[in-house]
Amino acid sequence: MKTYLATCFSLDFDLPLLKHFVEHYLSLGIAPENFLLVLNVFKDMSKLQKGLSILSSYRIFPKDIWCYEYESHEKWQRVHIMLNAHVGSDDWVVHPDSDEFFKFPMDLKNLTHAMQQQGMNAAQG
Repeated sequence: MKTYLATCFSLDFDLPLLKHFVEHYLSLGIAPENFLLVLNVFKDMSKLQKGLSILSSYRIFPKDIWCYEYESHEKWQRVHIMLNAHVGSDDWVVHPDSDEFFKFPMDLKNLTHAMQQQGMNAAQG
């Protein structure tokens, strides 16, 4: 059982949050190799290199780079493809937006264990 982080991160609008976002979710115990990121950029391509540089300093590498204007249907297709390729049926996924910094009542390992013991497979906040 693994815990993944999955999100579509807009570098055009949220690049200043990227370092804080990564550090926050690493501090919750999500391993760098379990970051499932779709990076979106279409206005300023120089932000792609900046985002990749930040991520690589944490040994995080995006699963998808999407260089077109954001569209919700396309975003969900890309996220679902990524989830289907990497996440198993016993795994957990934290799915924040790039400007969301979730806090949980306990560490993720204990939280997912407690939820599993109660037959729960999802939590919403």
